[in-house]
Formats: sequence, C-alpha cells, structure tokens
Amino acid sequence: MSRRRDIQRRLRALGEIDGVMTAMKSLAFMEVRKLAGLLENQARAVGSIEDAAADFRRFFGERLSRPESARDTWLVVGSERGLCGDFNGVAAGAVRAAIGAGGPAPLILAIGGQLESKLRGVAPVEAAFRGATVAEEVQPVLAAALAGVADRHARNAVAAGSRLIVVHPGEDGSAIRRQLLPVPDAKRPVPARGYPPGLNLPPAVFFAQLSRHYLFAALHEVLYAALMIENRMRLEHMENALRRLDKDMAALRLRHNALRQEEIINEIEVIMLSVEALGAGEARSGQDAR
Repeated sequence: MSRRRDIQRRLRALGEIDGVMTAMKSLAFMEVRKLAGLLENQARAVGSIEDAAADFRRFFGERLSRPESARDTWLVVGSERGLCGDFNGVAAGAVRAAIGAGGPAPLILAIGGQLESKLRGVAPVEAAFRGATVAEEVQPVLAAALAGVADRHARNAVAAGSRLIVVHPGEDGSAIRRQLLPVPDAKRPVPARGYPPGLNLPPAVFFAQLSRHYLFAALHEVLYAALMIENRMRLEHMENALRRLDKDMAALRLRHNALRQEEIINEIEVIMLSVEALGAGEARSGQDAR
C-alpha cells in the first residue's frame, strides 16, 4: 500500500508539473505568433533605411570618412529566462570562437541574465543588461543597450568608424553575426538613379543621423528576432519535455495499476483463506456437537 501511495504522490506532482509546462508552452506559442508580425513590419523599415544608405553612398560615399582599424564591439543577445534549450550556449560559443581565433578580442556587451552567467569564464563582459521576456519589454532593453554602447564609446575613446556587431543564436542552432555600424550595404539591389538625392544637411551630418536611425530600427529587428527564436526553442524544449513527462507518467500508471492488482489479489487470497478457516471451524463445531 505504501509503495502505491508513493506512486500516487509522484503522479500528482508530475501532473502539476505537466500543467505548468503546458502553460509555458502556450505562452511561448502566443509570443512567437505576436513577434512574427512585429518582425515583418520592422524588417521593412530596416530595408528602407538600408536602401536610402545605399543610394546616399552611390553619390556621396567619397565624402565619408573611412573606418579606422579598431577593436569591434559585440552586442551579444541571450535570454533572461531559462528552459530554452542551448540558446545561450550558442551565443557564448560564438564569443569563445572569436576569442580563440586570435587578433583583437571584441569588447563584449551582454543582454540577458542567463547569457551573462554562461559568459563567465569565457570572456570579460564590459556591461550586462537585463533581457526581454516578452515583446513589450523590448523597448526598455533597447534603450539600456543603446545607452551602454554610447557609454562604452565615450569611456574607451573608440576610433571613428569602429564596428558594432550584434550576435544572437539563429534558427538552425548556429550564431548569427550582423554588423549594425557602420551601416552595412543593402541586402537587395537598389535601382540606379541619374541624379543625387537632395540633402538639406552636409553629407557627413546626414549620414551620421541616418546611422542613428538605422541603429535604432535594426536593433529593434534584432531583439524581436532573437526573442522569437528563443521562444521557438522554448516551445521545442517544452514539447520534448512534455513527451518525456507523458512517458514517465504512463510508466508510473502501469506500475500503480500493477501494485493495485497485487493488492486486490492479496485481498482475495485473505478472503478465501478466511472463508476456508471459517468453514473448517464450522465443521469442527458440528463434529463436537454430535
């Protein structure tokens, strides 16, 4: 009886865990659907700015200062919460590979509490920021990251034109590296124009302001994409965990049923023995009466 009760307690505990994990799976699924729409709109905005930058470079590129060779800044995006597979391990692995490749090691800014713990012992982290757990938290995370980048440039006297690269895990389990500054070339061909765009600002000032707009828009896109991939990994992680949990619960139910059958058989045996003993007693009483 005690073994069956232990199994019943375990089944109740696993049932509660199953309910929590199912709720987490549902929340991750809803977040993925929401982020997909936001990401599509943000990608269009980023593409428009990249087209404008490409058009500008075609006519005014020679007036821009050339990037100096300088230490890169890496903005590495991880997760604030766990239960998302190897999401943070992929990002930490990209940092480890960059440091092991030789040359100037990038200066690391980390987004996400879980990632920061993964990076301990891998690379020194210049600054760490809390990550977003839902789409509505992307805006404050972005503001903190931009302030951190500006502070790093001010305190470390970064050379003009040094690269800002964002790193985050991709859908296929590899790390995605994307240059945000200087503004990269457009991903799609831009139609040639016969006349330069009309500017109301000096070209260098215009491009500096365009770069700030691009950084703001592109970082939105990156954070949305990273959060969507994180939730997809969490969704997959939850589905695998729920399948294992269902197998464990099914095995426990079989064990519970087997123990209950043993108890029923034992109870039947006790009843039969009692009936036999009672019959034997009645027979002896009858013989004594004669």
